[in-house]
Amino acid sequence: MGENKVRLFVNLLYDFKKSEKFPGIFAKLGEVLSENGWGQQRLLFDFHDVNDAQTEGKTPHAMLIKAFPQFASYWRSAFEEYKALHPYQKELPPPHSYSCISNFPGRKAGKPVFPVPDAAVDFSLVEKVFAKVPHPYTFYSALAVLDGIDWSGGRNPVLERNGGDGAGGYHPVSEKDGNDGVAGCDLSPAMDWVVILGKGEQDDWEAGDWTGGMDFDEICPFYQSNSVRIGKEWDQGPELAVQVEVYPGQGLALAKRVEEAFSKYFGMPTKRYARAVSPWEGREGCRAKRREMQEVFARWTKKMQLEVLRRQMEAKEHPSPAKKPVSRAALKKRFFEKNQLERYPVSRWDDKQCRQKYLAHNYHLEVGLVMNENPPVARMQRNSPNCLYVECIGWNFELLGNLEVEDFPAEAGDMAGELAFALWQEYLDRFAAEVVPELFRIFGDTPGEFICDSRRMTRANEETIGTRYHRF
Repeated sequence: MGENKVRLFVNLLYDFKKSEKFPGIFAKLGEVLSENGWGQQRLLFDFHDVNDAQTEGKTPHAMLIKAFPQFASYWRSAFEEYKALHPYQKELPPPHSYSCISNFPGRKAGKPVFPVPDAAVDFSLVEKVFAKVPHPYTFYSALAVLDGIDWSGGRNPVLERNGGDGAGGYHPVSEKDGNDGVAGCDLSPAMDWVVILGKGEQDDWEAGDWTGGMDFDEICPFYQSNSVRIGKEWDQGPELAVQVEVYPGQGLALAKRVEEAFSKYFGMPTKRYARAVSPWEGREGCRAKRREMQEVFARWTKKMQLEVLRRQMEAKEHPSPAKKPVSRAALKKRFFEKNQLERYPVSRWDDKQCRQKYLAHNYHLEVGLVMNENPPVARMQRNSPNCLYVECIGWNFELLGNLEVEDFPAEAGDMAGELAFALWQEYLDRFAAEVVPELFRIFGDTPGEFICDSRRMTRANEETIGTRYHRF
């Protein structure tokens, strides 16, 4: 599969309040980059718009092009993609309702293809546009990427040997010179072939013809590169993402130095995690492994579901003697403590129902509970099932599972609550004893640099093992 070519990026995310203005953020960003001598190799932008303007001349894009004609050549309609996604919609909006202005790279044979550098569109111009977001430029989403930043501060001999600007692509960073640590970062992006939205995996597309709609779950996560990204989606506050590549044998030292520099201006990140990008050449082998694990996990899940049904029927038919009930809050606390499930050191939002730990082989386990606070008291009362959610993450897989347990009234205390926690405990025990060895057999170890210090938002897709309704 070429796993030795996998690229690993630490992602540092900073969220801002809606009231925070882009000029202030850009000013701080300029200071931290200048102070450390960090400069980008290329500037990317994407302004995606969904509007209800009566005429094309009234759209935010038309306003932008009138003020800054330099962007005119980057405009394109996304209406055809909208129609393809809504084949049964009879009344379609006007064609100008969906459009974008973008210079994001195209793709050819798995490699990024960038537009010809345009001196007319520079950082100061993009900064002027963001100064007017969200008013008067009410874009659905706005994104700028300062791409190809050499965080190490050293030279990049691979780049030097290839003549400088890197427009034709790069060689792997493993070709860097010497062992003194001064060689620069790999300045090429590692576009994830798994989660590119709106495009087939083997389809090529032209530069600027990016996805039909920007996805701001974790601010455009499918574009991984040594970069800084700043953006905003509709009614959300601004987001800043810093990505630092981690190289074999170097640990997290470089990523930590970058984080310290940004923390002086932006404080502690609201989210910190690592994302691995498999090589384009290895996609078929990666998919085959995921299919194999999907079959293994489906069989294991079926056994657990049958066990739940058996135990629930047994509890209803043969209730235990009445005893003093234990509150569900106490049961949950004991469950977290027994399994050594801890809160995240960095959290993007309140995660009282969610805990995490590391398993063997450096696999990361996230456990979430959705539980009715009180048991039903009447036979006719219908509560939603109590549910355990499990997400096991490695550098080259993401496994999703859940276990629902019916809520039912009982005269002998809270039998449903106690049964739920007993079954969930058995689920976690057997998961570690039976599923984790299978994950290791198929996927191997996950490197220690693969961190997950806050709740991840991952996107369920055909490449994800296991199925369930997921929060993103």
